Amino acid sequence: RLGTIDLIYMSIFSALMVVWVWLGRMFIFPLVNRIPFTYEFAVADTPYIIILVSGAMVIAKPLSVSGMLFIYNIVMEIIYYGINPLWWSYPFIEGLPSDLWLLIRGKGAFKGKLKYLDGFAVAGLRGVFMQLGLFLVYRPALQHLYFPWGRVLFVTLSWALGNAIAGIISVPIGEKIKQALI
Repeated sequence: RLGTIDLIYMSIFSALMVVWVWLGRMFIFPLVNRIPFTYEFAVADTPYIIILVSGAMVIAKPLSVSGMLFIYNIVMEIIYYGINPLWWSYPFIEGLPSDLWLLIRGKGAFKGKLKYLDGFAVAGLRGVFMQLGLFLVYRPALQHLYFPWGRVLFVTLSWALGNAIAGIISVPIGEKIKQALI
């Protein structure tokens, strides 16, 4: 069950993700994405994943990932995209598989020898379902954009791998943040 402090942490980490994406779009993404294959492997997404996985480590409960992604989505709609309730389920499509992983791992999540696997899984699952949700649900249904299966498969797997590697990198950073907060 999520408590008040969990919701506060979700809001803080979501706000950090908004700041990263807002600044990244202006300064970092245009530079990094000029390097071949950095977009396909979500290299510029690494700080976003570090914030997301660190938040999941601090909260360490199911629905923390979806909750942070939902808050992030709403804030970005308010300041950047414009409000569209049709997109409100998207954070849950990309976040619930990661939350299911946390539910399965229970109190052992981000602890012991499997903590790096947890970072890999939480971030990698987010990458898979983020791209599948975009390419197979939201862009076709809301924007009438359709993509070849080969492209969908390549981008989904490459983003998943890039996010998963960022998830592994996130674990020691998230541990330091958790120690500082608790």
